[in-house]
Amino acid sequence: MPHIADGEDSRAKRMSDITFEQIEKQYATNPARQAVFKELREEIDYWKLTTSALKAWVFGQYFGIADEPERVQVLITAVLKPPDPALPRPVRHDKVQVFRRMGPALVTKDEMIRTFNLHPQNQEEGVTLRPDQVKELTIP
Repeated sequence: MPHIADGEDSRAKRMSDITFEQIEKQYATNPARQAVFKELREEIDYWKLTTSALKAWVFGQYFGIADEPERVQVLITAVLKPPDPALPRPVRHDKVQVFRRMGPALVTKDEMIRTFNLHPQNQEEGVTLRPDQVKELTIP
């Protein structure tokens, strides 16, 4: 195994992370893309309210060349807070497709990808997600 120079690994990690500001600047470049971005931000805000721990990875055609992508896909691992009946579920976001895994602890990116790939519908349709296709969303 080749030796990794100090700092090289952290640079590679930063390249695979993305912030809301970067998504807005680089990808929310027209009204259709801005609508998807708005729903992504609202969806993550909802998850922040209802969880005590949260990690998300974004992927899909939104990060490709489509001028007007229909949606963005998100892998979410979360530890839920006890439900608060005073907080109703906000409007569902049609432009954000969420694949979630809840539990007592967060799981790794590789574990989320494995969960996605082992889902019966994805296996049936021959859909396979690779680690280089997803970026960790930096959640403020």
